[in-house]
Amino acid sequence: MKYAWIDSQIIRDICHGNPAESYHPDIAAHYDTQVPYDAQQGDTFINGVLTPKPVPEYVAPPPVVAKPPKVSVIEYKMLFTSAERIATKASIDPVIVDLQELMNDPRTANVDLSLQSISYALDYMTAIGILAEGRKAAILTGVVV
Repeated sequence: MKYAWIDSQIIRDICHGNPAESYHPDIAAHYDTQVPYDAQQGDTFINGVLTPKPVPEYVAPPPVVAKPPKVSVIEYKMLFTSAERIATKASIDPVIVDLQELMNDPRTANVDLSLQSISYALDYMTAIGILAEGRKAAILTGVVV
């Protein structure tokens, strides 16, 4: 036999067997309703009708999106291969020259790889052939090659 402690028509707890043998009399008094064997905590029991508690619908957490790290200027430069660094230094393209000036400015301590301007610069370097397709993604991981 199962007895339930019912609070506002919801089964708060269940006792298998005689509650007086398991609990102090003050507590055992709450287990005053005999319920079906398949009753569970959280179910409702109204006028002898057992209704299982609703099963919450699973909601998948949003995917974790890795944010590119901040790296020092030297670490940023080391993300490029020797050939890519040499091609960048040799370039007379104004966009590449501007990027090199920014990286060589003594006030530049770190490079935030999550900045849109860095993403655009890498796209541009790919478009003009300094970077091979797919290198942008590798560089944005912040892992030195």
